[in-house]
Amino acid sequence: MSPGVLHESMLERVCPYTLAGFIYYQGESDDHRPEMYYTLFTQMIRNWREDWRDDTLPFICAQLPMHRYAADEDWKNWCLLREAQMRAFNTVKNMGIAVIIDCGEFNDIHPRDKIPVGHRFALQALSRFYGGCDGADAPVFKSAVWGADSVELSFKHAKGGFEVRGEQPKGFEICGEDGIYVPAKAVINDKVITVFAEGLTEPRGVRYLWTNYGEVTVYGKYGLPLAPFRTEIYQ
Repeated sequence: MSPGVLHESMLERVCPYTLAGFIYYQGESDDHRPEMYYTLFTQMIRNWREDWRDDTLPFICAQLPMHRYAADEDWKNWCLLREAQMRAFNTVKNMGIAVIIDCGEFNDIHPRDKIPVGHRFALQALSRFYGGCDGADAPVFKSAVWGADSVELSFKHAKGGFEVRGEQPKGFEICGEDGIYVPAKAVINDKVITVFAEGLTEPRGVRYLWTNYGEVTVYGKYGLPLAPFRTEIYQ
């Protein structure tokens, strides 16, 4: 495909028209170059705002959901795309993010149930740009306290604590000085989650749902899933 052809054939045709903001759900085709996504994505946002001559236009993106084709390995490239999308949300002004990690499909790149995706986009728009609403933001990682054999994790947007869908929280991993991640147990106490692994001391890293496709079990009290993340003590 020629560079710029989509912009010229689609965006430039509507650039003169007034709009309230952008709702954007994409990133899958960048999974072969996830390390470039943050730069490309934030530049695209700047370009679109320049096209409309308004550098404050609201921009809401979807953080990519779970997905993997049966024939593919778990390259963990979608993890990097999700991380880049969250980084953009944290660094670009007038931006929202709809966490839809639990809306993906195995072996199908298109989520079959579109209602939760649209609902979460609507929550973001209402919360950030149309006067506010409760429970629009999914819980996201805030900080970590590193102990001798466990890590205490704190989160934003976790009012009321968490709920687990299933017998126990899944998807947490922890590593020591060797940098090798192993499955971790998670103990939830209100808005704090403590993770550890039997026999592991001096933890150096924690990550959650660091996989292209996996089971989502931890939700905030408003029904939105905990966003995937990773954190390391030497960062």
